[in-house]
Amino acid sequence: MPTSITKISLLFPANFLPLEYIVVVEVNVSQVILIQQIESSLNSMSLPLQLDNTTEISSLNITTVCQPNGTNHQCVCEDQYVWSYNDCVEYAACDDITAGTCGCISAIPSDGQMCVPKSELSFIDYLVEIEMNTTSITVIDDVRSLLLGLNLPIPFSNATEITAMDLTTVCVLNTTGYQCWCEDQYFWPCDKCAGYGHCDNITNATCGCINAIPNDGQFCQPMTELITIPALTEYLIEIEIDTMDAAVIAELRDRLKTLSSPLLNSSVAQISEVNITTAPPPTEYVAEIEIDTVDAAVLNQLRTLLKNLSLPLGISDVQITELNITTDTTPCPVPTTPAPPPTEYVVEVEIDTVDAAVLNQLRTLLKNLSFPLGISDVQITELNITTAPPSTEYVAEVEIDTVDAAVLNQLRTLLKNLSFPLGISDVQITELNITTVCLLNNTGYQCLCEDQYFWPCNKCTKYGSCDNINNVTCGCIGAVPDDGQFCQPMTELTNTTPCPVPTTPAPPPTEYVAEVEIDTVDAAVLNQLRTLLKNLSFPLGISDVQITELNITTDTTPCPVPTTPAPPPTEYVAEVEIDTVDAAVLNQLRTLLKNLSFPLGISDVQITELNITTDTTPCPVPTTPAPPPTEYVVEVEIDTVDAAVLNQLRTLLKNLSFPLGISDVQITELNITTDITVCPTPGK
Repeated sequence: MPTSITKISLLFPANFLPLEYIVVVEVNVSQVILIQQIESSLNSMSLPLQLDNTTEISSLNITTVCQPNGTNHQCVCEDQYVWSYNDCVEYAACDDITAGTCGCISAIPSDGQMCVPKSELSFIDYLVEIEMNTTSITVIDDVRSLLLGLNLPIPFSNATEITAMDLTTVCVLNTTGYQCWCEDQYFWPCDKCAGYGHCDNITNATCGCINAIPNDGQFCQPMTELITIPALTEYLIEIEIDTMDAAVIAELRDRLKTLSSPLLNSSVAQISEVNITTAPPPTEYVAEIEIDTVDAAVLNQLRTLLKNLSLPLGISDVQITELNITTDTTPCPVPTTPAPPPTEYVVEVEIDTVDAAVLNQLRTLLKNLSFPLGISDVQITELNITTAPPSTEYVAEVEIDTVDAAVLNQLRTLLKNLSFPLGISDVQITELNITTVCLLNNTGYQCLCEDQYFWPCNKCTKYGSCDNINNVTCGCIGAVPDDGQFCQPMTELTNTTPCPVPTTPAPPPTEYVAEVEIDTVDAAVLNQLRTLLKNLSFPLGISDVQITELNITTDTTPCPVPTTPAPPPTEYVAEVEIDTVDAAVLNQLRTLLKNLSFPLGISDVQITELNITTDTTPCPVPTTPAPPPTEYVVEVEIDTVDAAVLNQLRTLLKNLSFPLGISDVQITELNITTDITVCPTPGK
């Protein structure tokens, strides 16, 4: 069985220095036993193996074994060797992908790549910080317990795993503000301890507690991240030059432009920037020199040097009249008492100009400034153009439709946290407010104004106020205005005429239908009753009640059965009221009624028509979890010529107990409303 070496990679440098090479040898065999023989041979070799006086083999390993598998190959890695994630995906892994590697792929890589040691695979470490808001201390303890119980690393995906999870910082709100404490092995750097005030001792330029939440979003850091780079002490040196020659200033500018930063060839100090900051007319300049150093001795030497200089100091045509160290930014003095917070001022400078180019130049200048900008003991943190006349001011109203009350609360929180003015391109948003909230209740909409916003008098009168009308305004109306207007601030209300005091409208009269049942076998009584009703004048007042109509609706006097012609059947309209919260019941009832054939005979009764007349399903209120039951009124019409049927029906209804449950349906009431028996007039 032939064995061939198909690939050997060797590099020979020109200077023949001792180097280490990796030689990849590809061997083609047709029997698995040969692979085992090769493995045995390699295991029996004594390494290193000396080839000549200058070369030795330090390691021999089988990395990859590829075997045919039907129409394809499977390439399996030997111990301590793996396929990279890209190979696992491209050539279909035939075992699990773990930590971005696999041990088997379903093809021979086209680029000749073999399995590689795990140590040669490059992995990228990411540090993810997660901020969690909670008002319960027990949640913090639960998180600590959870993290302690985790088994790391945790596979996050085929190519990702979580190697460490720590709780770094806990910020607790007390009566005076926030205190942010570091967990074990985490610390605040010196600048945070000094800037926000420390609430424990400063040790080794760190502390474990500060009195605020840092506005840059930084959390506590491990000590290894705090001591890797020493803090630089930054100094600002101003050099004042007196000269009458403008050419000197020009030459100084040219020289500064050609300087390469950083200046000063020293291992402990670097001059990072030299600028001409002030050149008051005619010839006086103040030059600031910034020196970065971590060696306090440099500062002491500089102080000594400046004390020994004789001023003014002449350099060519330039006179240096004063040299001072203005700023010593040595990090981390341990303050005995917290430094008072700086006082913040907002200074407005008004510029009158009709030249738009001036405004553009000013914008360009502000964009190029680096903040904070120090002038003596003052730090300018921000410079903005807030007004550029002639600017146009617009009021934009945005209408938001939502059924989720939480959206409104989130919107209020968002607006409170915005910093104004808010710049979008050349537009400055100076104010964002919620003016109006319209809510749907059982009777319709109510539109409520937010703080400092009101409805004008005409809207309160037209749509009805749902709170008190105060002089010319109200805070709530009973509908959404059809002209699209929202609540307005008091300063924009143009209708200042006091609202007329609305008179409380008299409540509409309540209308009742009263049924009076009279039992008599005397037809004369019925005739007298008809005559009495004809002679009455309506409306008929009884105390506070107005009777508007009196009618005889049904004469239930049993009729003699004439031999001819047969009397028409007695017609009844029966209403069946069904209470249910299941809409499927209504659909099933509709389907049942559609499939019935009329008239429908039940004993001596003929049902000629069955209809669903009313679907009183109330509108579900989105926030109410259980909608009220749907109420239906069902009228059942019964045709019969037998008065006994009517009496039996009355008796049956009197003996029923309500509500009457049928499946998911509750029948709350069953009434006979009308007896429309047509009786021949006695005596005719």
